[in-house]
Amino acid sequence: MTRRYMNGRYCVRCNKTEPTPYLRKNLALMGCPGHAIDIGCGNMRNTRFISSHGWSVTPIDMCDAQNPRILGHDAFPFKDGSVNLFLANYVFMFLDQKERAHVIGEIQRTAAPGARIMIELYPAKDSCIHTKKETNALRDELIENIGWRVVRKPSERCILVRQ
Repeated sequence: MTRRYMNGRYCVRCNKTEPTPYLRKNLALMGCPGHAIDIGCGNMRNTRFISSHGWSVTPIDMCDAQNPRILGHDAFPFKDGSVNLFLANYVFMFLDQKERAHVIGEIQRTAAPGARIMIELYPAKDSCIHTKKETNALRDELIENIGWRVVRKPSERCILVRQ
């Protein structure tokens, strides 16, 4: 990920190499393998993990020299209704309101029936969200705006399923 993007905001967790514990713990809730998008893939630790479990995964990040699309501004390169899983681990707090709305619109457009989304957030001084209270408010805003059924909602994480 290019750190100059988003006014210098980037996830300090990008230096980790293992998939997030929440993803490892909840893999069974992601449904049968199909096509997935790792939104805000960073160093692709979750991309590699989910791929090793049979998923066809496309990583998308804020700015990638290999991919001229910019997360929060450009359309996802997928057909309507073609994506079964969205990983949004530690990305939404780096997007402003307009960018979040755009990404949610792209998720809605590309989600297949029964699609799932895993969202993980954390408060970070270099993001748009600085406190635990703001993190929980963002989680609730995302749940409301995405409008899918909540499967799991512990603290700053959640899993949603499209009806």
